Amino acid sequence: MQNIKTTLPHSLLMDRYILILEAAKEDPLRDHQRLSNKNLLWMCKEIQKMEKEWPGDKTGRWCGFIQGVMAMKNLIYVDEERELSRPVFHKYYKDTKTNIPETLSRDN
Repeated sequence: MQNIKTTLPHSLLMDRYILILEAAKEDPLRDHQRLSNKNLLWMCKEIQKMEKEWPGDKTGRWCGFIQGVMAMKNLIYVDEERELSRPVFHKYYKDTKTNIPETLSRDN
């Protein structure tokens, strides 16, 4: 049986976020324990280190938190991330024979 944890795509996203966070010149929330770039970098590296050990939902929650904070800091943009990450996750779904979830969007 295939161990699907080894094929999770989050490490690929974390590589990208680490580069962005390390290049950030300013951090208006540097004094905030959870929202600082320093903490986000630590979280990215922990995901890469622990991805094979953690359940997928934990990795997904951490990834979503990192993305949310980075988006609020204008380090990444939601629509751009959707387009960049979609092929990564679709490959994962294909490799694990998982149905690709329907794309949802708001009308307004």
